[in-house]
Amino acid sequence: MVLLVDGNMYVEVHGNVPRDFISTVKAILTELYSSLAQQPELVEVHVYESTEDKLRHLTGAALAIDISVIGDYPVSHEAWMGWPRIHVDYEKCKRLDYDVLRALLFHEGVHSLLHGNISSYVILVKGNLVEGLGGNAMEVVYVASTVIKDVEVHGFLASRGLGNVVELYYKYVSRDLPSMRCNDLVGVLELLKLVSPCIYVECSPNPASIVSGDCRAVCEKITKIARKVAEAQGDLNSKVNMLIEELLRLPKNEQGDQVA
Repeated sequence: MVLLVDGNMYVEVHGNVPRDFISTVKAILTELYSSLAQQPELVEVHVYESTEDKLRHLTGAALAIDISVIGDYPVSHEAWMGWPRIHVDYEKCKRLDYDVLRALLFHEGVHSLLHGNISSYVILVKGNLVEGLGGNAMEVVYVASTVIKDVEVHGFLASRGLGNVVELYYKYVSRDLPSMRCNDLVGVLELLKLVSPCIYVECSPNPASIVSGDCRAVCEKITKIARKVAEAQGDLNSKVNMLIEELLRLPKNEQGDQVA
């Protein structure tokens, strides 16, 4: 394990990761913060040799503070400890084109600016919504909150002349669209997470042209819902509640068969 300190950036290397890759990660994040003239007071960057190492580290950290849902992404961000931490999976990232890696790191770097404190991970949901969601309420709320935070990141980047980064981010995540299954509300939200860049940029390929049949009917509708929520006034909590309420107003077959 190697710890590198560069200003307010602390880079912790888990395992055997090439130094040129670590230098590239640092340079991209430095470019982002410099171009925006903004940087967190402290940001930890964890770079892992393997996906297994990353998941072991994240799962242990999550269990220690009773977090029950985590994702498995090439680059991710969280602030469970009260400050921003970016996690980079070298195994998943080593074959990415530089521009794609840059887009992913810019995305997570903006999360560190917008969502770099614990309040972004403590979501208060109306009691009637929790009751209506049933046994998968926790997962629905978690994914809904990630959708809203991603929407905020896309909007932040687009408003600062970095729409090309949002387009590259979409092109990367759009490869997962054909495998999406909208058979429950979590699935619909996972689809919305992938198509959320389309609120701010022209998405190519058009998501409706490549998603599976059960998702095609809801694709345009949920994008409109996300746009409506993005334009609404309010904090993260109110927008998560609004997103869930709007999705529950869809016809039952468009919410997902497993939604009560």
